[in-house]
Amino acid sequence: VIVNRPDQEAGNAVTVSHLRSIAEKSQVSVIYQPVISGQITQENIEEFAKYYNEFPKPILMVCRSGTRSTALYYKAKDQGLIHE
Repeated sequence: VIVNRPDQEAGNAVTVSHLRSIAEKSQVSVIYQPVISGQITQENIEEFAKYYNEFPKPILMVCRSGTRSTALYYKAKDQGLIHE
């Protein structure tokens, strides 16, 4: 699981520590990669690609609506950073 929603974002009722405690019961790894909506940086894209390429699939990405996570994936893919 890659969590792209910052804990302090307005309306966020579930923190990454709560998600991590749930996931660990099922031996699932959680990475906290907070990204500010509408402000994805090249560093964010490269960090995401590193996680994506290293982790076993499937990967669940979490943000508020899915837009941020989708944008990260496609920006990394468009730059040739995703190895599938």
